[in-house]
Amino acid sequence: MTRTTKPDDGGPTATPAASLRFDAVQKRYPGNARPTIESLSIEVPAGEICVLVGPSGCGKTTAMRMVNRLIEPTAGQILIDGRPNTERAPADLRREIGYVIQQTGLFPHRTIAQNVATVPKLLGWSTDRIAARTTELLELVGLDPEFADRYPAQLSGGQRQRVGVARALAVDPPLMLMDEPFGAIDPITRERLQNEFLRLQAQVRRTIVFVTHDIDEAIKMGDRIAVMRPGGRLAQYATPAELLLSPADEFVEQFVGADRALKRLALGRVRDLELEEPTRVRYGDPVAGVREALRRAEVPYPLVIDADGRPLAWLDDDDLHGERIADGIGSEVAVVDRDDILRDAFSDVLQHRVQYAAVTDHRGVVIGILSADAVARELAPPGPAPVQPAEAHHGTGA
Repeated sequence: MTRTTKPDDGGPTATPAASLRFDAVQKRYPGNARPTIESLSIEVPAGEICVLVGPSGCGKTTAMRMVNRLIEPTAGQILIDGRPNTERAPADLRREIGYVIQQTGLFPHRTIAQNVATVPKLLGWSTDRIAARTTELLELVGLDPEFADRYPAQLSGGQRQRVGVARALAVDPPLMLMDEPFGAIDPITRERLQNEFLRLQAQVRRTIVFVTHDIDEAIKMGDRIAVMRPGGRLAQYATPAELLLSPADEFVEQFVGADRALKRLALGRVRDLELEEPTRVRYGDPVAGVREALRRAEVPYPLVIDADGRPLAWLDDDDLHGERIADGIGSEVAVVDRDDILRDAFSDVLQHRVQYAAVTDHRGVVIGILSADAVARELAPPGPAPVQPAEAHHGTGA
């Protein structure tokens, strides 16, 4: 995990993600009859997200804080790229490990730029390099450069959380620790930040230890999940698929839930399905051309988009009269993100009481249509499709 940093040469050299291993790690506090962590042995491959999940008091945050030596283990060792983390002074170690906590822990008296620059400044980066890196990171986490001169109190909770992630990434750390980073944010913003972070991780590929008490978040975020029992014992360490389809025991099964259909939806993402192609139209388009396009369309309803390709409204047959599509007509569009897990996307479709949802990329541009039938096919067990009764017919509404 050694990095080469010089004050005036533009900052650190590029550093690959680091592997991480807990080797029979124990934490016992004086006066306690039982250890907080009994004996934890797990390995996190470089570039993967390991989620520690479990009920309150199971030791997940304690385990994470032993990585950067905010807490020292009683026994065992933690190895980063094969080297014990005790080989380095705690302060030096922490400067090379990104750390994101709930409520972000930003310095309230410092601007956003100054917060992001905290570790680069400690490492002696040049002023120009710090400024360039700050601008780069704010853009990376989806914040305009104008936020650089604001203070944390001037930002929303979601914006502050993005700044926390930017600060943790400032010196391109090989390893990041995230302690319930989205736990204090409203559900809509939380889902958006989760999706954006997964997109960010696809770019930067850091090794991440992520703590949460929410099994749904663990399934969504983790490449591997460590389920902890009360008393600091490891119940199971597995990929989301292994965990959901083959829980190790009754405790794990109860913790993750037992419904197999919903489990399968939790394993997949919208991007994994074959999306249908809509008939894209704009207000003012000739109605005759739209009707002709619908004859060959996969989706029986035209989708109105704006000049940038973002969804505005669905049209039905009653909307297609006159010579041109009138401004402002149509019904609301259910919109899901391509990185949403299928369970969340299907829930959005059901809430809108429709059969189709527009799938968008990170810019909000339509890339396809998710149908309720496609999700149903994902839920169906393997085998031949059931034969429909001859008299059965299907409407177009929900």
